[in-house]
Amino acid sequence: MPVLDDPQGFIAGAVRTTTCLREPIFETVSGMPKWDYKTVVLTGGFMGRHKEELKRQDLEREFDELGREGWELSWVLMSQALQGEKDGHVVIFKRPLPD
Repeated sequence: MPVLDDPQGFIAGAVRTTTCLREPIFETVSGMPKWDYKTVVLTGGFMGRHKEELKRQDLEREFDELGREGWELSWVLMSQALQGEKDGHVVIFKRPLPD
């Protein structure tokens, strides 16, 4: 997963994001939306529970930018063991694919 740019001093490696296009495994009914998904992984001290704390204002700024890009919060998976990377909370966003 690529690491987000950190121009405002956001904790390096604390938030990672990836985008993937999901092809349905079954034929969709005409008119049903197809979705584009993006995941953001929050690691370290989520909301100040440990020493690698996230700045809430920076997190809100990052999520505001995702909202401007059309991403909608879909799901949060808390405390996930992630293969090959630091464990964390997985935040899943979605937006409709253009027709």
